[in-house]
Amino acid sequence: MNGIRLSLQGITKRFGAARAVDGISLDIRAGETFSFLGPSGCGKTTTLRMIAGLDVPDEGEILLDGVPIVSVARRMFTQPEKRRMGMVFQSYAIWPHMTVAENVAFPLRVRGTSRPAMREKVRNALDLVGLAAYADRPAPRLSGGQQQRVALARALVYEPAVLLLDEPMSNLDVKLREQMRIELKLLQQKLGLTLVYVTHDQVEALSLSDTVAVMSNGRIEQIGSPHDLYERPATPFVRDFLGKSVTVRGRVVSSGPDGTVLEAMEADGARLHCHVHGMTVGQTVVLSIRPEAIAVLTTAVPSESNVLVGTVAAVLYQGERSECEIRVGDERISAYLQPGTTVARGQTVTVKLPAERISVWPAA
Repeated sequence: MNGIRLSLQGITKRFGAARAVDGISLDIRAGETFSFLGPSGCGKTTTLRMIAGLDVPDEGEILLDGVPIVSVARRMFTQPEKRRMGMVFQSYAIWPHMTVAENVAFPLRVRGTSRPAMREKVRNALDLVGLAAYADRPAPRLSGGQQQRVALARALVYEPAVLLLDEPMSNLDVKLREQMRIELKLLQQKLGLTLVYVTHDQVEALSLSDTVAVMSNGRIEQIGSPHDLYERPATPFVRDFLGKSVTVRGRVVSSGPDGTVLEAMEADGARLHCHVHGMTVGQTVVLSIRPEAIAVLTTAVPSESNVLVGTVAAVLYQGERSECEIRVGDERISAYLQPGTTVARGQTVTVKLPAERISVWPAA
């Protein structure tokens, strides 16, 4: 990984009294895929638009390769077309009155590129996205996936330093979205592109990104690798937004060098051991674990820690796996069944929660 390609320093954007983006600071390295992930209205698209130059921040600076392109304090603002950035919009923004080649050539035409150079660059860009044979086709006669490729070729044609993508796959069906994720990842690796990606889709962010910034209410909740965010969330918001979590209320009954022992209050008072520290005896907490970390066993297990006994409330077949809802006392625990495990509604099962996969949070 190379040095810092893009740096945001204290970026803030207000719309009236509301802060859409509230003091964001972060660095994006050259050659990485960096995603802003969060629900609608969290500020991720506004952040991307400020990077692109389509919105002007009220505070802060943006630097490209160490050179300021926006500085509110210094009253500096570089126009979008001079930022060496390409952008793919959610709607693709393909011009219907142009052919595929004319759409891709447009950024070069406004930059005054010569015709011979323009033809070569357009041909190369269309080759990259597998659309060379469609150069003379009218843009409206393309499928959604082909239009997305045209938008991508148009953004790449002038070899930008940064490629910005705003929810580029949200208009595609599920199968095509999966295909385009793979193609985009391969293209990024082939060209060594710096991608800045905005999405509300956890799978897109986790599968495409080297680094993810999870946003909520205009602020960054956590920045890290997809693995770190999923396995070690820093806040309850990140924990609950990234994938599914099983949560159980409990009370700390002991805390020592070997970790903490909890009493699961609504799960028949079961005792659960976990490798966390800093909890106070008597403190009310929330235990959290991912469904895929929970083992569902159909045979009795000798007495040991972190084992609960419950009754199957429902089984949801999902094709590649089955999700099982299990009632343990007054709690309902979701778990994914291992391949080959078959259970039925009303059956008594054993539920095992590995200590190393449990996280504990102070109760709200």
